[in-house]
Amino acid sequence: MRKRNHTVTIRMNKAEYDLLQNKVKESGRTQQEVVIKADVRIKTGQS
Repeated sequence: MRKRNHTVTIRMNKAEYDLLQNKVKESGRTQQEVVIKADVRIKTGQS
């Protein structure tokens, strides 16, 4: 099993926070899962 030993704190405005909460509610996942899955889909332009 993977260990997650690092904590990341981010700041959001109300609209961003509401969007995150809606994504969490729609997906049935935790906030952590939603953020991690979103990060994996981000394209950085690197190959």
